[in-house]
Amino acid sequence: MMVVTVVPQVASLYASLHKALPLPTQILIALSNFLRGYWWLVIIAIPFISYVVRKFLSTEDMKYRMDVIKLRLPIMGIILRKMYMARFARTMSSLLASGIPMLQAMETTRRAVTNRPLQADITEAIAKVRGGVNLSESLEPSHNFLPLVPQMISIGEESGEIDGMMQRVAVYFENEVDEAVRNLSTTLEPVMMVVLGGIVGLVLLAVLYPVYSLVGSSALSGGN
Repeated sequence: MMVVTVVPQVASLYASLHKALPLPTQILIALSNFLRGYWWLVIIAIPFISYVVRKFLSTEDMKYRMDVIKLRLPIMGIILRKMYMARFARTMSSLLASGIPMLQAMETTRRAVTNRPLQADITEAIAKVRGGVNLSESLEPSHNFLPLVPQMISIGEESGEIDGMMQRVAVYFENEVDEAVRNLSTTLEPVMMVVLGGIVGLVLLAVLYPVYSLVGSSALSGGN
């Protein structure tokens, strides 16, 4: 609203003064002229770019790459990883407690965990379990599973209560995710305020700086 309403009025004032404008002001005026003159192009470009991006990301290879990136993101990556661990443990616990065989439970859980690298690790674990390897040992080599999961499963295998141990793992990671999300929202509020304040400050600087420059030059001229 500022760019398409306020800036044009200020631009007409600066144009009448025939003074050279600083670069930030020139950029802001150019952006205002573009949005006012080619608003129809922006309306067309937004859905077109959105469609192209969706098609580009819809390939299986790109989906896999995006899932890998999700797990490696700073802060959000560990939250997502814990969320997937909770989903894996919760689903496995419910299925095993219902009497579902281990391999069938793992197949169902693989579909419930929507992250593709994790799904690939579960697929490898299924093959190992089918070959006689314990579930904890089959998950241990995975770099995507947090180490606590196979460790707790190993304890459950020794005690004969895998489903109960899985439930404890699910509760632990669910609490971890809830706490992390609360802390993240608390942290993001001041960060967003600083970012918005910075954007508004840059716009005001671009608009008001030429005024101060003209006032300064007029004062110097009057003094001379």
